[in-house]
Amino acid sequence: MTTVDTGKAQIDAILLSALTAEGVRDGDARELARMDAFGGSVAASWIAGMSAVARMMNRQPVSLDWGTLPRPWDTVGALLSSNGTDNAKTLASSLTSWSLEVQSALVNAVAAVAMMQAAMEATAAHLPMQTAPSPKQAAAIAATARYMRPVDQDLMRSVQRILVREKGAMSQRRKDAGQQVIEWMVTHGKYIRSPLGRTYYLYSKSRRLYALDSTAFASFLYLLTGANPSSVDFRYFLADCKTAGEEGEQLEVLRVAHWDETHGVLRISRFDGTVYRLDGMTIEAEANGDGPILFEDSMAWAPYVPDFGGNGDVLTWSLELPNWERAGEACQCIYSAWWKTSFFSELCPTRPILVLKGEKGSGKTMALRVMLRLMFGATTDVCGLPDKADSFIAMTSNAHIVVLDNMDTLSRELRDKFASLSTGKLDQLRELYTTNETRTIAYRCWLAITSRVPDTLQRDDLVDRTLILPVARIEDANRSRESLFLKEVATRRSTWWGDLLTALNTIVAELRSGDMPDRGGLRMEDWAALGTVIARAEGHEAVWASGLKTVREEQSAFLLEDNAIVQAITAWLGSPSFTPMPQTTRHLYEAARAALFGIDHPDESWPRSVKSFGRQLKGMQRELQTHFRAQGYEMTWRTLHGEQLYEFAKR
Repeated sequence: MTTVDTGKAQIDAILLSALTAEGVRDGDARELARMDAFGGSVAASWIAGMSAVARMMNRQPVSLDWGTLPRPWDTVGALLSSNGTDNAKTLASSLTSWSLEVQSALVNAVAAVAMMQAAMEATAAHLPMQTAPSPKQAAAIAATARYMRPVDQDLMRSVQRILVREKGAMSQRRKDAGQQVIEWMVTHGKYIRSPLGRTYYLYSKSRRLYALDSTAFASFLYLLTGANPSSVDFRYFLADCKTAGEEGEQLEVLRVAHWDETHGVLRISRFDGTVYRLDGMTIEAEANGDGPILFEDSMAWAPYVPDFGGNGDVLTWSLELPNWERAGEACQCIYSAWWKTSFFSELCPTRPILVLKGEKGSGKTMALRVMLRLMFGATTDVCGLPDKADSFIAMTSNAHIVVLDNMDTLSRELRDKFASLSTGKLDQLRELYTTNETRTIAYRCWLAITSRVPDTLQRDDLVDRTLILPVARIEDANRSRESLFLKEVATRRSTWWGDLLTALNTIVAELRSGDMPDRGGLRMEDWAALGTVIARAEGHEAVWASGLKTVREEQSAFLLEDNAIVQAITAWLGSPSFTPMPQTTRHLYEAARAALFGIDHPDESWPRSVKSFGRQLKGMQRELQTHFRAQGYEMTWRTLHGEQLYEFAKR
């Protein structure tokens, strides 16, 4: 076996060559041929498995002993054979054990091979025949037409005629064909350029918005021109489109929802080119693009048709699923507000991180999974913590809500990304398969976390941006089968959306009729102020005030929980060396360290320097003051001649 060392991972050169020969894009082929992916497999068997799965995606019969094929085709093929009602969904669900990068590459590879197979059959089907096609041939033509239907048959024929004509150099023919493609696209839609420089195409007929660098647009362009994505012709057409996109109309492109502050209107995508417009009195449908912004919908999001016949019970049911450990009504109010405020990102430049904290069996994951599936459909779920910052950026920049499950560890780099996401700052994402090309992204994602011990968030700037809600273990007698539960979720989705849109319209009416308060009661003042408006609209103002108090208490307790500085100062206050005299940061550092550790060397939880000690102390002054007041000491601080002084007086 020949391998290529890329500096990061070795690649099976034989499998790589076989994949590219099958029409798989180079980037996907390299991901699949890595030795830590499928490199080392028998190339012929691996390609045979991929081709067989591609045929099944085109609804062609396949008779194979899947157990003889290498991974992942042994599992994928068996699942497709036994559950062929929705091949695309079955394929996606069968690959979840692999990394996101490998999953994407596998899906792209199967799609590329499936399109090439269908195109070859279509070409063969249109060759001149001496006799009428047999029933089998007719069925193949019909199946191909179903999956490879051209966007515009006349345009495709015209493009192909230009490419195969004998006059003129090939470069000129591609230029002429590309010009015709661009003219057609401008006539039937428009190019869009977002404020951050990403380019799109809006197809007027379906109101579908395509990012020009997406796989979905590559499929659209293939069906429009007949040029296979692995061909040189296709690369020319794509370059023409991207060039045209740079001159596109400047419009903001968002996901899921947009609050129009000027007109007091909330718009929410239906994920199929239709948008609901909420003005506080009515809920009306309009086409994507009729408003001041455009919505980009993920292929994984299932469209919905809201049922407005409910009375709000389904929405209430979904928001009451968490089993709160304490302050249930207050926690419920905060939890409900977090989900509803996620539709008003424009009013929340800083967005709190929702944390459901509890032991295993508390139902925290299920509660969030239910909300995701009600909102986006069965193909959306909670996910694990990415191991790299770039993966986190890619995931959150393309999502409206991300739920990280069982997040009990977190690197310093990802802590910084969490803080950036919460504040909505701009970030840079390196483009795949390039060395120095980056894309600017603006965080609009809302982040939720489940954890047993989220002490990795125990940093003062992160704690202030979290909503820590404690959940308790569910009694065994109150449990039910997850499959039955999720089946109920699927049947209630339409009513849930009807309930939600009605509830959001009530909030819109309140926003239009009254002003938002200047302060909300948390560090994230904008979010808390919007929550106050929601509580006012729903008549829950007293419960909301109690919920904010619970959040502040949980933040303070979490910040000081098992904190070495708190333990050291407590030990010093009870030691003979305690004095009520003002202490400089250095004196307090040394006195507290000696009281806690004595002559022993401090462990890693203790700040390494006076500067670090002072920075941490300053970050939790208010929490420490409240804590030590409950212990019978009044903690105060002041600055004298540039020096920070701390005093602890017995009350």
